[in-house]
Amino acid sequence: MRVAIIGAGMAGLSCGHELRRAGHDVVIFEKSRGIGGRIATRRTPEDLRFDHGAQFFTVQSKRFRQFLAGGAKKWPAVGAFDQSRDWFIGTPDIKSFLRPIAKNLNIQLSTPIEQINRQSDRWSLKGGEDNHPDFDVVVVTAPAAQTSALTSFSKRMQDDIAGVKMDPCWTLMLAFSDPVETSFDVAKSAHDTIDWMARNSSKWGRPERPDCWVIHASAQWSAAHIESNRDAVLRALLPIILPELGKREDDLIYFSAHRWRYANVAKPIGKSFIADETGSVFAAGDWCAGSCVEDAFTSGYDLAAHITSTFSA
Repeated sequence: MRVAIIGAGMAGLSCGHELRRAGHDVVIFEKSRGIGGRIATRRTPEDLRFDHGAQFFTVQSKRFRQFLAGGAKKWPAVGAFDQSRDWFIGTPDIKSFLRPIAKNLNIQLSTPIEQINRQSDRWSLKGGEDNHPDFDVVVVTAPAAQTSALTSFSKRMQDDIAGVKMDPCWTLMLAFSDPVETSFDVAKSAHDTIDWMARNSSKWGRPERPDCWVIHASAQWSAAHIESNRDAVLRALLPIILPELGKREDDLIYFSAHRWRYANVAKPIGKSFIADETGSVFAAGDWCAGSCVEDAFTSGYDLAAHITSTFSA
């Protein structure tokens, strides 16, 4: 069976990995230049590194631990505010644990998909002038709003997606030549504009100098400024965050901002995946099952098991 997967983030790779193991012909289409989706690292020409999307992930299920195959390390972050479970990271960047999985998959990078079309009993994908025909099954693992646009032909999927809420996030990336003198590596800010502060340099495999920090603005502030440009965001947030870190603007050797339109799941559907009326177009992602990295993995894994059992019957 031939399966198209749109998106090479956690859910797409999880689904593709399991489908390939079951013997299916899988092609993954990814609009970006790299894998991982919101499991992302920004690397500058000066080799500064910022995990500017997901900061860490937790591991609860045996099957997720097996998927990681020892490719993740615990991050003993000073100041970690959730002591109930270990925090894990990839090294030397957050998505390193995904690369061995992706290496064995047919992933077409820089290949956006804009339409899903039915042709007799088969599906074709269209992006720009490119057409990708002849698929038995299509899986969409994009954020909820983008999935909705791609599956507008399915009332069932539209009804499911309508209840999903995803919050945006503006992320700041800051680097200092001299270390920030704090008693923590991660912290929640006392200011309602800032949600998260993390010393990226405290993670395994990252250079300790320069001292690199990732700052996440709050969902409310990010939503109110979602259409602002980077310069405006930096002008607004730097005067707030620098005093919290005991620094001045002159201390910065690098600063930038990144906008995540669909960063965090505020309200998921509550089931692993959804399907269209034909039972051959599906959607998966953290926004289906929950809100964390393992939820995205579980969504893709469960969908792959469903596809294999349904179409092998």
